[in-house]
Amino acid sequence: MLLIAPLVAAWVYAGVRASSVAFTYDESLTYGIIHGNRTFLHDANNHWLNTFAMRVTQHLFGQSEFALRLPNVLGFGVYGAAVLVILWRRRPAAQVAGLLLLIVNPFLLEFFGLARGYGLGLAFVAVAVAAAVTEGPELLRLATVVVAGALAFYASFGALNVVLAAYGVVAMTLIRHRWGNWRYIASGVGLLTAGLVAMTPGFVHLKEMQDAGMLYLGGHQGFIPDTIGSVLWFSAGGGPEPGWLPLMEGVVVAVALACGVRAIWRRRWDMAAGATALFFLAVAAQVVESTFFHTLWPEDRVALCYVIPFAAMVVLAIDGLKSPTIAWAPTAIASVVIVGNFLAVANVSSTTLWRFDETSRAVMKAVASFEAQAGRPTRPWRLLTGFPREQALEYYRLRDHMTYVLPMTRDPVTEVGDLYYVDSWQPWVPDTVLVATFPATRTELRARSVAVTGPKRSAHP
Repeated sequence: MLLIAPLVAAWVYAGVRASSVAFTYDESLTYGIIHGNRTFLHDANNHWLNTFAMRVTQHLFGQSEFALRLPNVLGFGVYGAAVLVILWRRRPAAQVAGLLLLIVNPFLLEFFGLARGYGLGLAFVAVAVAAAVTEGPELLRLATVVVAGALAFYASFGALNVVLAAYGVVAMTLIRHRWGNWRYIASGVGLLTAGLVAMTPGFVHLKEMQDAGMLYLGGHQGFIPDTIGSVLWFSAGGGPEPGWLPLMEGVVVAVALACGVRAIWRRRWDMAAGATALFFLAVAAQVVESTFFHTLWPEDRVALCYVIPFAAMVVLAIDGLKSPTIAWAPTAIASVVIVGNFLAVANVSSTTLWRFDETSRAVMKAVASFEAQAGRPTRPWRLLTGFPREQALEYYRLRDHMTYVLPMTRDPVTEVGDLYYVDSWQPWVPDTVLVATFPATRTELRARSVAVTGPKRSAHP
């Protein structure tokens, strides 16, 4: 019950968010791809597995926010099962620590309620990590890592280094336990080769995107400030960079180093050592990639995949502690901080990274209401808002068949239009009237006088 109840509650939370949160910019790009817009088909915004899954659920269940986000909502079921495997039969302190790190994180849970590949990527990364750090037949574990790793990679290309680290840990376990049994070793090599071959199209795609300068999301400072720091920052709600961030980065680094020193001191290869090796192999792979292939350090949503091996390392380290006091003291302190943060940040109305889209659904409802009152125009209205709000508005325009509004573009609000969706604090557009205000995003919808008084025909011809 200690494990099941939080997982079910988190799943419900993700499902509610999938229904209640307005569609965001990045989700709308994927929606455009499955509706024939090839502009973003070959760049980093196209998460292959998620795009395919969205296409399937759209055909089955329609184009509502929940229907398009359903693959990631279901992905939490996979994620929760993997978390159960990691935490099963561990000591209570280790289970609580695992739940705090893997479940009680509002930023992580957001992506199981959005139509992006990150939720699916986290789900399959968790399966790969669970297979790598739990007991079982080596070949079965390796096969699980290979399949889950390929799915994680095609859901979110940023999961690659964690997947490769999971490959390495299971391969090392296989070698240590089956050295001399060449049939086993050959089978393991075959599975690893099959996994790498399966991911080859993704490798080619990544190289093409890098050459074209499309891998633009990431930082330049290093793994600690960019990857660890961004996860901590956005897990606390984002906003202005908090003063406590360097301290918490130091805590994470200290915990990781303590686990590493403990694993070396014990001089024994077991699941705890494997979990520690997995985390440090993933970090080392990222260091090699960023140093020699000149890629950016993963940040925020891309960096979340490193939370899972870190949590597995901490769980197995705590599970191996002999003193209950030593096990419970840091867990109790962490629970106060993490649960308090969750209660302060969790919501069912907005996202951490796309707050500007919180009212996109309400804006298009206001446009529809305005059209019902003013009458359908003789020509489609031009609604101007500019980058980055235009994509989410375009999703609602297409979904709701708002043919009386022209397709959204990135044209600035300084151009001549009929409707304007602008920031309330900006100088208002001349010769316009206020249609609606949206306090959550400090924005407003305005209409030119000609849109109100110009020639029109009945709204119901």
